[in-house]
Amino acid sequence: MRKRPLGMMGYYKGDSNHWTTYDWYRPDTRPASRQGSDVHRRCAVTPASSSPMTVEVDYDELSDDERRRHRRRRGNHGAPAGSEENEKGLSPIFTRFAENCSMQGALYILVSSSLFSKTVWSLLLIAAIGVMGLHLYQLFCTYLAYPTTNSISLGFSSLQFPAITVCNVNAVRKSQVSMLSEKFQSLVNASSPDNLASSVQNQAPSSSHGNNRRRRKREGDSGEQSFSLGGYNFGLNLDDYNEREKPTNNYYKSLPGYSSSWESEGEDATLSTMSSTFQELLASESRELRLKVGHQISDMLVSCAFSGKQCHSENFTSLTSSTFGNCFTLQYDKFVSKASGPSGGLELIFFVQTDEYIRGWTADEGGLQVVVHPYNTMPFPDDEGFAVGGGSGTFVSMRMVNVDRKGPPYGTCTDTDSFFKKYNVIYTRQTCQKICEQSAVHSLCGCRDETQDQLNFLMDALNLLPCRNMTEMVCMKAAQWNYSQGLIDCPCNNPCSDTKYEKLVSTTLASVILCGPAGADDMPQERVVGVSTAAEQADGRTGAVVRERLAAYVTHEFLKLNIFFEDLNYQNLSEEVAYEDVQFLSDVGGSVGLWIGLSILSIFEILQLAGELMGHFLCCKWREPVSPR
Repeated sequence: MRKRPLGMMGYYKGDSNHWTTYDWYRPDTRPASRQGSDVHRRCAVTPASSSPMTVEVDYDELSDDERRRHRRRRGNHGAPAGSEENEKGLSPIFTRFAENCSMQGALYILVSSSLFSKTVWSLLLIAAIGVMGLHLYQLFCTYLAYPTTNSISLGFSSLQFPAITVCNVNAVRKSQVSMLSEKFQSLVNASSPDNLASSVQNQAPSSSHGNNRRRRKREGDSGEQSFSLGGYNFGLNLDDYNEREKPTNNYYKSLPGYSSSWESEGEDATLSTMSSTFQELLASESRELRLKVGHQISDMLVSCAFSGKQCHSENFTSLTSSTFGNCFTLQYDKFVSKASGPSGGLELIFFVQTDEYIRGWTADEGGLQVVVHPYNTMPFPDDEGFAVGGGSGTFVSMRMVNVDRKGPPYGTCTDTDSFFKKYNVIYTRQTCQKICEQSAVHSLCGCRDETQDQLNFLMDALNLLPCRNMTEMVCMKAAQWNYSQGLIDCPCNNPCSDTKYEKLVSTTLASVILCGPAGADDMPQERVVGVSTAAEQADGRTGAVVRERLAAYVTHEFLKLNIFFEDLNYQNLSEEVAYEDVQFLSDVGGSVGLWIGLSILSIFEILQLAGELMGHFLCCKWREPVSPR
């Protein structure tokens, strides 16, 4: 029988000289009636005496439960050398953890009497931990993806009216052409319909002309940019009117990705080339001169009313466009629609001044380009908007949509405050992209693209010289191409808060525009009188014929534009967090509890085990061996 001394354990019996000391032991010979399962019945208690007694217990014949209860009553403090509690190694640490932790399966591995049971429980615990790890991995991947969902809600209130930008489709008034450069005047005269018609009067159409031009471009020869259309060569060499040098076609082949693009195969469109030449010549003039030679809002605006109250030309602000010349924006923070329909919206009547149109460059019918955009944002009439023809009444019904996006880490939207402070316009993705492209031209080439005058004005870059010589043009074209191919990093994300207007445009003929609107007293009557006089002189007759021609002419000279909210309902599109933090913690706790039965407090048990293991290794590493006495 192996006996282990357990040390002195006793209690005070009332006298400082009398202690009762216990020693748990199993006598070799006992009556069978006294051999119980309780460890207390396996003990012999000796009476107290003046001298201490040695008490011993046979650990080999105690059951696992009895040993565990005994340890819990005694604790692990003061265990004598040679006991399990004081044995060196990791076994006591893991044994204590298995006995006290709430992890399912660990205790059964410890108390199982057979190797088979220990193996089965070990495999089950390892499998449960593995499946739990996979489940937790999926939960963490879902959570760290920061998913969002879209929610739609409806609201009803008075609505802030958007900004309205209008541009006459004719960029330069015919009466002001003489103020521009000689090249511009020469191009206007040479491209007039009468001169172009006379240049092809005795010319037969050529079917091979386009093929010859395409062959020259593929061979890299720049050639002459002559104006040809429908097989007719109009004898107009566009290279004579260029203010900017043109890179050769061989240069474009050196750009990354150009050889595999459509631009390397397609031929320059004739009308597009003429339009570009016209825009470049106009852009080469000073900003002040371009604003002067274009159409003026004071001449075009006949009537303006919002919710039945008059507005005036002074309420418009001007901006420039390379395509349309002068444009004018009407926006006012007090324009708030309190009623739906045309009566609660904006009504505009314009005199389009077709008598000032340059023939050959603008359609004779005339009209306006209209852009509806959020308040205090920058319009781009060259890229967006809709056209309104003369002699028509156009109704634009709108519905407002507010979009709210989540910022990091759920999305990549951009806060608009810093952008507004820098440029004094509200951030839009299109504005950011345009500015990014021009910034690349400014920084790489040291010059500006003069066809983007309004952007340069917004960026305060008008002090830079325009890109015109070959070196500057090569650099500018390379920067623009690289931007279009995504080779220039432009972090232009959607704004975190955005407002959009869904529009429905309908048009009808309006032959009674002159008589209808309130405030038509401001209509430029001298224009009508001038038209009447010109019609009488041209026709040589008076009376009904002149009045009929005058009515037909005046009908195409005016247009009416009504912009209003279809109703005062609006939509809110919001991004919401799809996987909340509370739901994530709940799922993690459910997974851990399902597979291995742990709770939040059980996590601290594992942390305590890790601390004990760390302390064990650190103590074993630095502890000096103690020689036995």
